[in-house]
Amino acid sequence: MKTFNIFIFTVLCCLAVVFSACEEKEKEEGKGVIFIEPQKKNISASGGTFNVKVVANKAWTANSDKEWLTIKPASGEGNVPAVVINVTANPSTAQDTAEVRFSIAEKSLLLTVIRAGKVEPKMEGEFSISDTQKVRFSRGNLQYNAKNNVWRFAECQYDYIGKDNENISADYDGWIDLFGWGTSGYNGKNPWMTSKENVDYGDGLQDIAGTNYDWGVYNAISNGGNQSGMWRTLTKEEWLYLFVSRHNAANNYSVATVNGIHGLIVLPDDWTHPGTWAFTAKANNWTTNNYTEAKWIQMQDSGAVFLPAASDRYGIKFSTSGIYGRYWSSSMYSHREYAYFCFFGEYLEECFLEPNHSLPRSYGFSVRLVQDVK
Repeated sequence: MKTFNIFIFTVLCCLAVVFSACEEKEKEEGKGVIFIEPQKKNISASGGTFNVKVVANKAWTANSDKEWLTIKPASGEGNVPAVVINVTANPSTAQDTAEVRFSIAEKSLLLTVIRAGKVEPKMEGEFSISDTQKVRFSRGNLQYNAKNNVWRFAECQYDYIGKDNENISADYDGWIDLFGWGTSGYNGKNPWMTSKENVDYGDGLQDIAGTNYDWGVYNAISNGGNQSGMWRTLTKEEWLYLFVSRHNAANNYSVATVNGIHGLIVLPDDWTHPGTWAFTAKANNWTTNNYTEAKWIQMQDSGAVFLPAASDRYGIKFSTSGIYGRYWSSSMYSHREYAYFCFFGEYLEECFLEPNHSLPRSYGFSVRLVQDVK
């Protein structure tokens, strides 16, 4: 009898465990579940949109603690593969952060959105380009979106588009940064031109300096003041003065590698080194001056300019990037189908600079605009 009672007790205990497990399972199945991806996002100062994936088994809501961030839809039932987050442009130079809380009854998750501060369009460093005139460079190469007819400067000095320039067309909804000479959009000389006929570029008879064929004269640069006439392209003589004739010119430039990108560093007049690392003027290779992003930011803040080796385009064919850079001047060569440009790069494993080279105007080269110091 005693043995039987023990058996019954054991069975009852087992049944209690089973029933308890079933009850817990039912409770677990009734719990709300929510998951979001991503949970952190960095956005440029110009703003933009991105999607958030929501996985949930209950109704959910989403709320932002900042007015500059909106959510669509801001609520839902169950899974939603693409909740659209829209971030407006930052009018301040200060970085700011928004928190978006996705919630169900039992719990919530945070999406953190970091919006970069607005970058001033021009560098602080001043560069002599004649005995009487100084300029400041824009903070990046000129870029263009044909579909939206928008001009902008690259957000970082070392940014360039590369092979995607081969997508160039009148309705391309992306950015290009290699332009035929004088293709400001004035008088039908459009930035998406790919003609190999040199007479199609500029006005064919004179320099584009000070004319509407100059990209900076004719166009409003969206992140460069957004008014026409605020910028211009250096002339051949000004490129030459910058690299040859200004005080201490030979010690104020060198090829370099910045954040893994080959290019040319140009130092302002009366430059003061911001750190303890070396800068070697007129180096003959890319690696002598090799700087991390952190070191470069300090050099940039001290006024240094970087021209990335963005290569070129001929027709719709893009050349290999990282080997050389070609930057247009506003000066026409005496042979009217040619124009001058600043040329640097690598040849036979040694780097060089030629600030007054010339080639046919139909080539697509980089453009870095300047503002005169008043």
